[in-house]
Amino acid sequence: MNDSNLHFETDIELEDFKREYKMETGILKRITDYNKTLPILELYRCVQSEGSRFGRPTIAVRTTGCTHRCYFGEGGWCDSWYTSIHPEKGTFCFNDIIKIYDENPQIKEMMLTGGSPTMHKALVNELTHFAHERDIIITIETEGSHFLETDYPIDLVSLSPKFSNSIPVVGTVTPGGKDVDERMIKQHNKFRLNKVAIHQTLNYHKDYHYKPV
Repeated sequence: MNDSNLHFETDIELEDFKREYKMETGILKRITDYNKTLPILELYRCVQSEGSRFGRPTIAVRTTGCTHRCYFGEGGWCDSWYTSIHPEKGTFCFNDIIKIYDENPQIKEMMLTGGSPTMHKALVNELTHFAHERDIIITIETEGSHFLETDYPIDLVSLSPKFSNSIPVVGTVTPGGKDVDERMIKQHNKFRLNKVAIHQTLNYHKDYHYKPV
């Protein structure tokens, strides 16, 4: 983009132009094959049980794959360890998401969770397009490991940063029977408190609530 001949009164106008430009030129990745299996492990109806969207019927979209390996001592391992510590392969495609909303047109909420959804840039960006077209409110659950820019900012970020109490302990056995070693701890700590990414996330998307663990 060459904007040397363009003039903007404010930085906000400039950023708005850049965002529109990216939407028009497709710089941000999107899903092109709606029948391709995606890193989505679960897709189901539920009722939002926490935060400002509490009590609302929603569709949960659970991705697989995570940057973290959370272990909370007596509290146990991550409650969705099958998407993080021992990630299973995805089983759903984008058309499955369309189908479940077509079958439940009264539901106007989406809970995007994981695993770590921000690992899947094209998927999340495509979901923002889908939500924009259908007037659906997206809540994304994230530990804040990565900033993810989308063509349409996400409605609500449920931020759950992981502190030192989440670090695995050497010698502990994972739910899949693997012994924790230094390599696993290093992976967990790599993006554990990415303050820059957290700051960018909260400033870019529409709203957030804070859920420390």
